[in-house]
Amino acid sequence: MSPGPKPQRESGEPRKHVGSRLIGEKPMSTDGCAQVFLAEAIKKAGITHLFGVPAAFTKALNLADDSGVCVISAHSEAAAACMADGYARAARAIGLCYAQNVGGAGLASGLRDAFLVGSPVIALTGGGDGATAYKFAYQDSDDMRMFDAVTKLNISVRRVERFPDLLRLAARTATSGAPGPVHVEVEGAAGQLLDQHLPAEFWDLSAIADHSAPCHRTPGEADAVSRAVDLVAGAQRPILIAGGGARVSDAGPALLEFARAFGAPIVTSMNAKGIIDERDPLACGVVGSYSRDSANRAVLDADVVIFAGSRAGGHVTNRWSLPAPSAKIIQIDIDAQVMGRNFPTAVSIVGDVKTVLHQMLCAYKESGRPPRPAHADWLRVAAAYAEASRRKIETSGRTHRTPIRPEQLCTELNASLSDDCLLVADTGHAGWWTASLMDLKPSQSYLRAAGTLGWSLPAAIGAQCAFPARKVVCFIGDGGFFYYLSELETAVRYELPVVFVVNNNSGFAQEDALFHGGSGRPQEDPGRRFLEFAATDISGLARSFGCAGYCVERPQDLREILQEALHCGRPAVVEVLTDRSAVPAAAVGWPAPNGRQRPS
Repeated sequence: MSPGPKPQRESGEPRKHVGSRLIGEKPMSTDGCAQVFLAEAIKKAGITHLFGVPAAFTKALNLADDSGVCVISAHSEAAAACMADGYARAARAIGLCYAQNVGGAGLASGLRDAFLVGSPVIALTGGGDGATAYKFAYQDSDDMRMFDAVTKLNISVRRVERFPDLLRLAARTATSGAPGPVHVEVEGAAGQLLDQHLPAEFWDLSAIADHSAPCHRTPGEADAVSRAVDLVAGAQRPILIAGGGARVSDAGPALLEFARAFGAPIVTSMNAKGIIDERDPLACGVVGSYSRDSANRAVLDADVVIFAGSRAGGHVTNRWSLPAPSAKIIQIDIDAQVMGRNFPTAVSIVGDVKTVLHQMLCAYKESGRPPRPAHADWLRVAAAYAEASRRKIETSGRTHRTPIRPEQLCTELNASLSDDCLLVADTGHAGWWTASLMDLKPSQSYLRAAGTLGWSLPAAIGAQCAFPARKVVCFIGDGGFFYYLSELETAVRYELPVVFVVNNNSGFAQEDALFHGGSGRPQEDPGRRFLEFAATDISGLARSFGCAGYCVERPQDLREILQEALHCGRPAVVEVLTDRSAVPAAAVGWPAPNGRQRPS
């Protein structure tokens, strides 16, 4: 079907912003107010995009825009926060979002996913004015406390000369240790405190420069490293579980070198998916709740389990049913607070994952131990699990059924992705299908919603801003798609060619079993309007925004339409009508009560 015409501009003038770059740059103002300081600090830090809803920090935004920083105006503060999060995760650098005081609540709601996954976002908001406090000022409320639950640090600026050092504190906090979002409230509904003159002695433009994650590579304590080497060297069935901290640390090559040296298969959390080539002989897939059987089975068989940059939370351990109770645990993490929180550890190493893995390899080589046997039998077992999972996926991906099965959609999408593609997956079934059914490689990237439905649509826009030359694909269900539908206009306005693949099963299908099971009411009962949506022409909606819009009803059309959308050069929505009854298989795990500690 036709994707629809490209929207025509009203004049022959080129857009100010093309892709993600500003055409033409002007020098910054030489005015000495703190708004100018903020604009210059943003430029010096190399931040290319800002995300928000007008109007706050207006002079700083105008100056930043004039200097080549692209200011993205979203349709809601929550969407702006998700865009900054997507930008930060993709670039592994600070993402910056902003709002006036009345938009603070929306910005806070959009930071939830950044907090859950550990993303270095700085949120700037306007705040209260001491002159009008407790006088029922228009749009005024105290929003500070709501940021406590979704940030690493929540601070307010009440004197203009404190702004540079508090901004520096925000950047350091967001990127050091386990990264995470920070909120900075500036006095005045729109941050008017920054209109004041900032004395020259406070102009330190390094305030947020050189703050990418990780900003420090902390080594592990030598004795703990030595004990961990002894434990892994004596293991018969060691395995690595790579978490999001391994991705932040850029530890993919180090993981492979370690795994080959010690004969250890590798499984990953969703946050680390694709950190190694998922077709590598040592790769067993994503582990946990949204997993491949091969990964969970290998972890259950292991006698020594190394959590590398993973907090061993409920999702990666399938609600703490992995590993087996008899397994010995080594945990490597930059955050000392997570050590032993969910499982007793034989060895805890506080440090940067990449650095610690190199330490362990060096300690092993320098120990004078004879070359270690590769545990061929154990590697064959793990490889057999992985191959069995792949065969199952390949079979399910060739069903050619109507309505289209999500397994076939993922198979065709996997085959269509370019080698540098950045895939952004929503939560729920969208994350489950992509994590368990698709194989990625290190030249590609995978970002996932940590639980916030709809996050992936604006986050994919932010990721495209971070990498304007890469193909960015968002995989999302129709339930999540409707959350931030209006941001399609944002993608069109800024000419960001994200491809949104919508798994349309006409409702919140993941919840069907919760409501239909044991109720005695048939699944097709029309009384289930709180689960099932009215028929909506999603591809038509996309075309009305100016996107290319496609609707796929037949499995044989999938690859051709996906290829067309990926190469159309503008935002595109591919609506795929899928089987509502399709449900991923339940994850494998040790049958422990929810949250129960392993026996020590």
